[in-house]
Amino acid sequence: GLGFIRSVEEVSKTHSDQPKLTRGESDVNRAPERLPQKIAEVFEDQCKETVILASDCIEGIRPADEVSNANTKLRVRGNAGSPKYIKVGSDPEMDLWYDVRSGQLKLAGKDVAKFFEPSVEEIADAFQKQRRATAMPINHVVLVGGYADSNFLYQGIQNHPAFSNVQLCRPGSYGNKAVADGAVSFHIDHLVTSRTARFTYGIECLHHYNSNLAEHRERGRTQFVGPSGYMMLPKGFSSILVKGTQVSEEEEFRRSFVVDQFSRSEFTSVKTPILAYRGSNLQPIWVDKEAAYFTDMCTVVANTSKLIHSINPLRSLNGGTYYRLDIDVILLFGLTELKAQISWKDRGVEKRSPASIVYSEI
Repeated sequence: GLGFIRSVEEVSKTHSDQPKLTRGESDVNRAPERLPQKIAEVFEDQCKETVILASDCIEGIRPADEVSNANTKLRVRGNAGSPKYIKVGSDPEMDLWYDVRSGQLKLAGKDVAKFFEPSVEEIADAFQKQRRATAMPINHVVLVGGYADSNFLYQGIQNHPAFSNVQLCRPGSYGNKAVADGAVSFHIDHLVTSRTARFTYGIECLHHYNSNLAEHRERGRTQFVGPSGYMMLPKGFSSILVKGTQVSEEEEFRRSFVVDQFSRSEFTSVKTPILAYRGSNLQPIWVDKEAAYFTDMCTVVANTSKLIHSINPLRSLNGGTYYRLDIDVILLFGLTELKAQISWKDRGVEKRSPASIVYSEI
């Protein structure tokens, strides 16, 4: 189980800080694919509220939003002055009164153009944020995904001031099958020898209660006696990788902890969630102080059942018996992902749990 996890730095009062080097990144994420208006809203406006309900083509108009998302979105050209057409029925269907010809509803180009303007602005805003966050110049921007096939979107981004000094490109075909963290990022990972951690990663743990600290006294009502007999405070946080730390490929970051239990049988397994802290505090100490900034990324589970009979009982401060297991929580940086593991010693030999993938960019 989770057990009573304490940081070794509090047990031994020794601590070795990790290097805090900083470096920017040049990874630019595309803004989300979302149209702020529905096609149906334009229908309603163009056709004076619900007048078009009288048209024989109304059954074809209802799913037109889905058709537009798959087809029209990609075919709209940069000239907003020309009309656009939405497929609302079969070719023989016609209703001239409502501008339906050959199964297509005619829309003003300026109305359709409004669908793309917010997307262009969101992409530009995301790009500017990424640019400000890195010390490295960004010279190329790659658009991927199905939306990148839209010529109107592509031209809108090309003409936006935010992209005036960069080379914009996109796949010539099958853009919807491009994966940013695949072909592009895999190549980048092998050109850049190191990256910078965007968040602080660590685990929730217990802190030893210290009456000399005002912050501990404020939390005094939550203190309890742990298996070791020490007074403990819950909801603590111990960082393993600090935001801004420069990391290289295949580099490991680890921190030691002790797991206390009242019973030896509780050590059949040890598990702990890996948390990401996305706030601005350089040294977050409590997970409930800025709870909104903490995210569970994955849970690491170690099968320690073979250790049950080799763990010796210890005497607690209050004269009772408890059991203790020393572990290391490890963050490992691979080619394209961040993994987490738990390690422990079995007869002097290091054992490791299966790696769990942390689903987040570092």
